Amino acid sequence: MFFRPHRFSAEELAPLRATVSLTLDGGPYQCALRDVSQSGVGFLWPQEVALRLGKPQTAGSDAHMPLEVGRYGTLFEKDLESEEDMLRELGAGRFQPARRGMLAGQYEVLGEAEAIAEK
Repeated sequence: MFFRPHRFSAEELAPLRATVSLTLDGGPYQCALRDVSQSGVGFLWPQEVALRLGKPQTAGSDAHMPLEVGRYGTLFEKDLESEEDMLRELGAGRFQPARRGMLAGQYEVLGEAEAIAEK
């Protein structure tokens, strides 16, 4: 017999106003709880924290349907040919969070305010 606990969605958790508390660089930050399942918890990372701390931002898609794959991504300044290239570019800060545009294969860089509003 296989038992799979119920996965709680953001909508189901909203009335609880549940948060995850993170301590980073001397400050506690409250992050909205978005998802709970047997795999763990998902929470909304406050993008303004990254901006306030001067940390670079990446983006990615937590896809649950094929259409959502690649909806958000990290746009690098140069083409990557290896994992080493990716790590070097990440370390050098030569990347930006991006959203898939209307045309296939086209990505739009998310501005600071936009990145916060998207989340």
